Amino acid sequence: MVRVFPNPVVHALHVHHNMNAPITVEVVNMSGETLLKAAVFSDYTIDTSNWPTGVYLFRHSGSEEWKRIRKE
Repeated sequence: MVRVFPNPVVHALHVHHNMNAPITVEVVNMSGETLLKAAVFSDYTIDTSNWPTGVYLFRHSGSEEWKRIRKE
């Protein structure tokens, strides 16, 4: 299971998973530009302090579904 919190986010987005192997996480803006693509081993923090206010999309390997993340 992969948890992404908080949502909405202000300064940092936290990713936690309990898989036995690293997963790949990806964040894109609403224009489709990839802001982040990284291998995550267990706990990972994404610095969102420089992101403009708005809606972003998050997904991880093993999932085709995008999760909406709101930046305040």
